[in-house]
Amino acid sequence: MEKLYTKRGFGFKSENLEILSAIDEVIRIIGKKGIWTLDRGGDRRKLFVPILQREIQFVVRMTTQRDMINRQGRVRNIAKIAKDTRCSKKAEITLHPRGESPQKKIIRVGYQKVSFTFEENKEFTLVVIKGMGKQPLMLLTNLKVENAEDTFTIMEIYLTRWKCEESFRFIKQAYQLGDVRLLKYEGLRNTVCLIMIVFFFISVVLGAASKLRILLKKVYEKSKRLFEIPPFKH
Repeated sequence: MEKLYTKRGFGFKSENLEILSAIDEVIRIIGKKGIWTLDRGGDRRKLFVPILQREIQFVVRMTTQRDMINRQGRVRNIAKIAKDTRCSKKAEITLHPRGESPQKKIIRVGYQKVSFTFEENKEFTLVVIKGMGKQPLMLLTNLKVENAEDTFTIMEIYLTRWKCEESFRFIKQAYQLGDVRLLKYEGLRNTVCLIMIVFFFISVVLGAASKLRILLKKVYEKSKRLFEIPPFKH
């Protein structure tokens, strides 16, 4: 789901309310199924309290600015909690930095139970991944984590979010969305909506049915009359 908005738009109140509105819209359609994954900034209190109230499953990347209660019951900065977390399980992964050759890295993972200072009676799991960068990757979740294998699952859930991020980046670049000029703000919002529909149709619907894949091949062939065959179907 992607929605265009501006701080100067009619009815805009705050970025937090826009995010929560998007969450509520998805919940209205599919219920509380699935796992919500938020990047850094998603750990702000104005988002986290409403998310906890909605009782949804989540994986959120934490920033170093948050203070939490560790398993000993002490209030500490989350970065210090992560640093002290025992990460005994090792694994080799391959990273693909944009514009660079693949890099193999050895990572170590671990976890421990933590609580918010404003929600002491609720316990969550802080999954810590060391070795991906200079600072440990800190993922907070209310999913069940009981062993090292579960920590890898949480990491995969978060990394899957980057596929969505890459899709949005691709949409903006391949369709040259930043160069679209319209007279009205509502027209821009409608254009983004239409592009998202097209992208979903090409990415999901066309790949799901053999008859549509044949149709797509025919479209490729006909397109040669106007321009060269594009490097990929989008």
